[in-house]
Amino acid sequence: MIIETDFVNHWKTRALATAVGRGEALQALLLLWGHCQTRKAWEFELTPLMLAGICSYEGEADKLWKAMMELRWIVPVDEQGWFQVRGWGEVNASLVGKWAGGLRKTGAGWHARGYGLAPTTGATIGSTSGQPQATTGASNGSTSAPSSGPTDLIGLDRIGLDGNQSTPKAPKGAHTLPEFLAEWSERRKTVMLRWFDYRRGLRKPVKLVSMPALVEKLAVLNDEQLDFCVADSVANGWTGLFPEKFTLPPPTSTAADAAKNREKKEGGAGGGAKKIKAADFPWRVVATEHEGWEPTGDWEDQTPRTRQTLRESWSKLSVQTKSALWALSQDGSQDEKKEAAGGEAVTGTPPDWREHFKRIFGPEMVLPATWADVPAVMQRQVWADLEKKKGGAEAE
Repeated sequence: MIIETDFVNHWKTRALATAVGRGEALQALLLLWGHCQTRKAWEFELTPLMLAGICSYEGEADKLWKAMMELRWIVPVDEQGWFQVRGWGEVNASLVGKWAGGLRKTGAGWHARGYGLAPTTGATIGSTSGQPQATTGASNGSTSAPSSGPTDLIGLDRIGLDGNQSTPKAPKGAHTLPEFLAEWSERRKTVMLRWFDYRRGLRKPVKLVSMPALVEKLAVLNDEQLDFCVADSVANGWTGLFPEKFTLPPPTSTAADAAKNREKKEGGAGGGAKKIKAADFPWRVVATEHEGWEPTGDWEDQTPRTRQTLRESWSKLSVQTKSALWALSQDGSQDEKKEAAGGEAVTGTPPDWREHFKRIFGPEMVLPATWADVPAVMQRQVWADLEKKKGGAEAE
């Protein structure tokens, strides 16, 4: 909020001090202007009692009201019962410009009552008695017709009075929420808003220009899967979403079925079929740690489509991730490590898993009904949290 340097010694301030007292006058004006900034508006429905409450004035409410009206600190507008804090929008035009944000591209401005003006001609939102409440200077904070000459405003914050004001630029990195698709459910909108807030907290807000690609990328997820996907990225501190982790279905065939299918493809014992090339990357760890499902059988038992998917996933990983997965593949499976340590295998249900789930993913995450409903990628995080807690207890 901007306050001009001549505020204290301005004749209107001194006149108000004479009417209600110097300390009360300064307090009333600062609280009133602060109220405008807090509400992001400078037109309100007011009564003498309401004004006294805003200004924390303990004297007679009518006395303050009469002085404010006579000195034109507040002025009535066309609509019955509405009053404007005169000069606030013009003095703080740069602040109003920041509020307008992305509305400027649509030709809209910020209304004195706290909402955007539609990009229309003639009457605009908030107009009364057939007269528009805002002019072409609305985006600069002006909400009344330009005056025909100089006024006694405390300051103008570099705004001219000829109606040819320049539009303040939005602050760099300003974030505006996109228009959600009409068919989205309330849960989906809430999840996406949670993701936007998370990204803003990292100082890496989602850019409006990238929204179409993001919407298309997440279209493969239903509402519950999207909730899991966002929670997974937030829990790991990632700046991106990875829907593929929650869309690749686990294989439904058993190892015996896979072997039978392979034998059928190879023509039985006679086998003249093409030999499957051995995997040259830790495919089992990629499937478990990156894709989120536990493979059964050997590399030859997997379908051609699954093998191709795993190869493509491996090729897209960074060098650091590949190194980590190679190291993990040399340590054996999680089941083997847990059994060697005398613990419960990952295929079972961990004790107090709901408690660990809430601590990892937060109270806003929907708790699945059973352990089997928890996605595999999230199950592993619960197991890891359990191991960490168990290791700490043994150290003590």
